[in-house]
Amino acid sequence: MQLFVTKLYSRPCIVLGIYMLAIIAVIPIARTLLDSLSFISSGAGAIGMCVVGGLLYLRHLCSYGSYRALIPHFMLFAAVVAFYLWFVVAASEWLHLPVYGLLWILLRRSLPFYPALAIGAAFGCLEEALQGLAPDRFADARDIVLNLAGLVGGMAFVEPLVYSHKQQLNQ
Repeated sequence: MQLFVTKLYSRPCIVLGIYMLAIIAVIPIARTLLDSLSFISSGAGAIGMCVVGGLLYLRHLCSYGSYRALIPHFMLFAAVVAFYLWFVVAASEWLHLPVYGLLWILLRRSLPFYPALAIGAAFGCLEEALQGLAPDRFADARDIVLNLAGLVGGMAFVEPLVYSHKQQLNQ
C-alpha cells in the first residue's frame, strides 16, 4: 500500500487529476454530505477550521529561516481569512478555502505559477457551471469568488515553500 501511495505522490499530475475529478463527482451529493457533517456546516466548525488552519499556517511559516521574506505571504493569508469572515454568509461556504487551497498546492506541484493560476481559475468557473446543471444545486457568482479566494489562500500557503526550495537549489 505504501509503495502505491509513494508512486502516486511522485506523479503530481495524476494526483491533481484525481482530486479535480473528485471535486466534480461530489457536486450532486455535496449538500447531503454537508447536512450529514453538521459540525462542519455550523459556525463552530467554521471557526474551528479557521483556528486550526491558522495554527498550521503559523507552524508552516516558522519552519523557514527567513521570517522577513514570509511576511507578505502571511499578510496575504490573513487577508484571505479576513475576506472569508466578511464575505461568507453560510458556514458551509468556508469549505471553499481548504478545497481550493489544496487544489492550488496540487497545481503548483505540477505546473508553473501562471498556468496553475489560469487552470485553477478556469476549474473554479467550470465547477460552478456544472453545479448549475445538477438537480437541487445552482451556480452562483459568490461561489466563484470564494473559489478564487481559496486559490489565493493556497497560494499564500505554498509559495513560501516553492520560494525556499528554489533558494536551496540555487545554493
